[in-house]
Amino acid sequence: KYTTTFHEIGHCIDRAGGNLSYKTPDFKTALKSDFENVVNAYMKEYNVSQEEAYLLIGNALKADKYHAISDMAGGLTGNRCRGRYGHETGYWDRDNALEKEAFAHFFEAYARNDVEKIDILSQIFPSAREEFLKLLEG
Repeated sequence: KYTTTFHEIGHCIDRAGGNLSYKTPDFKTALKSDFENVVNAYMKEYNVSQEEAYLLIGNALKADKYHAISDMAGGLTGNRCRGRYGHETGYWDRDNALEKEAFAHFFEAYARNDVEKIDILSQIFPSAREEFLKLLEG
């Protein structure tokens, strides 16, 4: 309930805070590193190429509860890896789109105290989660 509302509020908080999501490169770096770890784990576990790992991960992100992860994976890979949800490929060409969307997804989960989503985000993006919390501390 109110997922989209709090996601959009997250964008407002990001802007009102002086573009918190990309004030430093640390959040984006953490997002990339965390996702790379997931992809590498899939490649090793299933003995597949990167593109095959993207397909496997994308298939695992079809459920509604993974909509934020699906969107962020799309942003990290130019939509080569994504589940059912995400932005159009061209959207990710915009300046700082990844950081802005990831910030809004994290914000929405925490604002709604969605324990399941926070857990999922924390499993896939553990260091990005820490960077997000640092951004909120100011």
